[in-house]
Amino acid sequence: MSFRIAPVAVLSAVLAVVPCTGRADPPPRGSPFSEWFKSVQVKSGPSSGELPHTLDGAVSGYLDGRVADAEAVVKSLATEKPKDESYPLYQLTLGSISLCQGDYQAVQRSLTAALERMGAKLSTTATGLAFINAETKRPYRGFPYEKMLAHTYLGLAFMQQSRSEDARIEFAQAREAQRGSAAGQEDDFATGHFLEGLNFLHRKEYNDAQVSFRKVTELHKEWPLGWFALCRASDLAHDAGEAGEAWSHYEALAPAGARLARDGSTPCVLFLVESGRGPHRWASGHDAQGARDPKAGASNSNDNSKVDLTLAEWKPTDSPEIRVSIACSDTAKVEAPKLDDLYFQASTSGGIVGEATRKLVGGLIHSFFSGDKSSKDGSKNNDKNKDQSKDQNKDDENVDLRSWGTTPGALHLAAVPVPAVPTTIETTCSDKSGNNIESLRRVMRFLRGQPFERAPIVYERIPPNAASRAGG
Repeated sequence: MSFRIAPVAVLSAVLAVVPCTGRADPPPRGSPFSEWFKSVQVKSGPSSGELPHTLDGAVSGYLDGRVADAEAVVKSLATEKPKDESYPLYQLTLGSISLCQGDYQAVQRSLTAALERMGAKLSTTATGLAFINAETKRPYRGFPYEKMLAHTYLGLAFMQQSRSEDARIEFAQAREAQRGSAAGQEDDFATGHFLEGLNFLHRKEYNDAQVSFRKVTELHKEWPLGWFALCRASDLAHDAGEAGEAWSHYEALAPAGARLARDGSTPCVLFLVESGRGPHRWASGHDAQGARDPKAGASNSNDNSKVDLTLAEWKPTDSPEIRVSIACSDTAKVEAPKLDDLYFQASTSGGIVGEATRKLVGGLIHSFFSGDKSSKDGSKNNDKNKDQSKDQNKDDENVDLRSWGTTPGALHLAAVPVPAVPTTIETTCSDKSGNNIESLRRVMRFLRGQPFERAPIVYERIPPNAASRAGG
């Protein structure tokens, strides 16, 4: 799937989610969750007609804030086409939607189905038939970056269902998927390490928590919360030396008005915030409209005796840079810094050798089987314009641009001191010049803080299209 979506309406998807030992206050008795969910959203504009009954249409709807409409389209596609080559993408998209809706059992079902299909072993016959088809018609196998993110979301979903052992397995698989393509780039997904460390704290496996948080501090030496988490894990593991060192770093980096007590007793809420639009696949040697760039040389896709070795690469999707701040009425604003750039994660996740090998083998097989047909049809292709049109179609088929189109561009994390009573919290966003973006202001209710080891987690998706519109 080529991810080319113009910034338009507003996505508003904010929810409170809680780890196994902490709970946000539920909606008032007698009020359905949907009504409570509406109360913490900034309402988006009305729907403008039906979404196209395609995966691209559903992704567009999701980014426009039409989450329910997008869900209806993707569920229909997944039900109608369970054997479709893009079936894993239907389930990945449903996973993103369920995450916004706070339905963690649905997140579990969708992402598990996607990972199972992407990892399924094909028979020799099925593999051969897949190679005969054009790339876009082959079963979608996913990319290391997508599998890492899916396993991380699954780990979070299991944490919210008090299934810490299942969460532990998913976080380990996320690390395994995120190998990296060069030294220093492997196993560098800080958000995953931090969530894994929290899960170890819930399991009272403090030495393992130290390992996770230590990795976070190696990746982000200037992030106070990483040092605080390492201090807590080290204190609980009776490692006074590392606890003291971590605490000294935390004291030096954390603003005085937003510090947590060393013994973890300060009630707080953890925020996992996603902003921007995720990276997309782009055909090497093509221009901004997807057509072959003349500077890259002529396409050989009209010559079936040659193998088209055009590869796809990851490109960042244009999104304005934003800063996220969170506060309740009794505390100073806390910055939620960007912890992970998902374009960087995608572009350094490796797999290029395997992709090139599959490209070569598939191209040889495909050209062999299509060669005879092209020789018979050659006399019919004398019109120059028709040739160019067919060449472009072949380019589109021979370079697989499909990807998980609902992923974010960046992940932010913060711990905010919040009283241990039902509290209203406000999230504000500003542009790179420090100007507030009023359309991205969010208000969340019914939250109350807990000590760090049991702190609720709030997931918030900053609307990509609203941010794009506000940014320019």
